Amino acid sequence: MRHHDIHAGAAFRHSSGRRLPAVPCDFDRVAAALHDLRPDLLVHTGDVSLDGAGQEADLAYAAGAHARLPGPVWSVPGNHDVGDYPERAPQRPMDDPRLERFHRHMGRDRWVQDRDGWRLLGLNSQVMGVHPETEALAATITEALDTLGNRRLAVFIHHPYFAADPDETVFDYWSVPPFARAPIRPIRRYAWSRPATCTCTGSSSAAGCASSGRPSSPSSSIPSSNQTCQGTAPAASWCTSSARTP
Repeated sequence: MRHHDIHAGAAFRHSSGRRLPAVPCDFDRVAAALHDLRPDLLVHTGDVSLDGAGQEADLAYAAGAHARLPGPVWSVPGNHDVGDYPERAPQRPMDDPRLERFHRHMGRDRWVQDRDGWRLLGLNSQVMGVHPETEALAATITEALDTLGNRRLAVFIHHPYFAADPDETVFDYWSVPPFARAPIRPIRRYAWSRPATCTCTGSSSAAGCASSGRPSSPSSSIPSSNQTCQGTAPAASWCTSSARTP
């Protein structure tokens, strides 16, 4: 099951002047529902914190909130958690101290999990093209694809590969910048090379899980908070924190 953009914070200044915890008002209800559902795995696709890039207390608070959820929670960072490209966030650039804070509170920023015929690949979109971790991330992707076998592939990442067109050259707010996309191009090539890839259903206003190739008949699924990815192996899908999906 996937959720995203919780934006939990230790405190924010209310209009009354008081400083109050910042967490979605329905978080307690979601936590209770998840305890009833008992999902095998929870994935958060970034922005777990309100301003973890600016203050560690927000990441600590977000980690505490997620500790109330059942089962393991795997996360990838968003710009609110570890900062962003300097051109987009000159006051909150992604750097080593911010990345280390995420590791301390939320765990690894990239990971591979194999579950019931699926390979789940979590990637840190914030390091691509601007941090030495880019090379290690590319190696993780290469190994994950080389050893995939007959598993379906689901990619979890905060910013999608592109906003409107894979050949676009515009550096926008919504996607991985064009100059930084090289590490994830092998995933797109893999997806388009397969005759059967997954279809994803869900609310258009919710964060997207975008599929590539032609749709196929449902044979299994990865449930998320607002959509289901379905298809026949081999399949690939992208699950991001943006309604704009590749």
